Amino acid sequence: MPGVGLAARSFAIAEALDHPVYDCCYLALAELRQTKLVTADKRLLDRLVETSWAQRAASVYDRESIV
Repeated sequence: MPGVGLAARSFAIAEALDHPVYDCCYLALAELRQTKLVTADKRLLDRLVETSWAQRAASVYDRESIV
């Protein structure tokens, strides 16, 4: 069941980042799909700085980092 793996990964990311799991679901999905999460959530983006997920997310306000 694919959703179970995604949920487990979301919880693992949330725990690692000390961030709400509902935000980390999007990050886990981007990781699974090997794409970027584009978000306006500055708090989440700040949590990702200097982590392995930093390259997996981009600010909606930063066009250059989206590509």
